[in-house]
This record gives sequence, structure tokens and C-alpha cells, in this order.
Amino acid sequence: MIGSDSFVSVIIPSFNHIEYIEKSIRSVVEQTYKNIELIVVDDGSKDGSCELLAQLKEELGFTLVMQENVGVCKTLN
Repeated sequence: MIGSDSFVSVIIPSFNHIEYIEKSIRSVVEQTYKNIELIVVDDGSKDGSCELLAQLKEELGFTLVMQENVGVCKTLN
């Protein structure tokens, strides 16, 4: 069980997930537990995800990392 002072970090990797990424991000942000850090790492998307992520970052205030495509293993590291 998570204590009331526990800090939780959530990392969401994304590569060409424009159809799903907003719902995933909002799911984390809208949790009732609020001591959460959200980090979204875009792995070189080419489907418009980058623009959407930039807008969501401004609206919701999470950390956004944009990088060239290196694959999911290196992205999570």
C-alpha cells in the first residue's frame, strides 16, 4: 500500500502513438493520488504526436523528453 507521503514516478514511452497518448497521460494526471511525477518520453514520432505532446505538456504540466528514435529499451533507460 502506498503511504500518503510516498512519491510515485510514472514514465510513459511513446512512438507514433497519437491515437492513445492523450488518454494515457490524462489517466495518470487524473488519479486521486496526487504525489505523482509524470515523465513522457517521445522516441522520434513522425505521426504528429510531438505537437500533441507539446500542447498537453503546457496544459497539464508534466515532464516531456523528445529524442531521436532509439527503440523502447534505450528510451526507458
